[in-house]
Amino acid sequence: MTMSDAVQFFPSQTGGAEESPAHYTEDPRKLLWSDIRCIIKNAKYIPCGIVPIRLGSSDPYDELYPSAVNIKSIVIHTILIIGQSIFLGLLPFFLFWPVFVYLSAFWVVNTILCRMLNGSTIRLHSNVPVQNEDKHKSETWVFLNGVSVG
Repeated sequence: MTMSDAVQFFPSQTGGAEESPAHYTEDPRKLLWSDIRCIIKNAKYIPCGIVPIRLGSSDPYDELYPSAVNIKSIVIHTILIIGQSIFLGLLPFFLFWPVFVYLSAFWVVNTILCRMLNGSTIRLHSNVPVQNEDKHKSETWVFLNGVSVG
């Protein structure tokens, strides 16, 4: 057997302890620093969430396919991102403004936009039979669909 025929083992994590992920029970500052390092390390992939890999694709099931429904969804998402960013940015000014009016107005506008995006029903009841259904009644599941359009 030659060296080129040998099997090579690559561990799932390389590097030292500084590269291994922080445990969720760590100090919050350490978790924050771990997240910041992860974002910096993977920043080159951020545009992939916005720009489709196949530009000019004609697949109507692509999330960013230029159909009327997807364009409406993208516009609403953009409004929500801007509106929620402004909301978060203005939180410190609650000392000077009537908080209840501000929160109520934001909640109403945000709810209307979310209902335009997701519809008025907020629960999906599965019609798939589940064995031992009583055993899992206390569980709550959240389903996320899509990256840029929902």
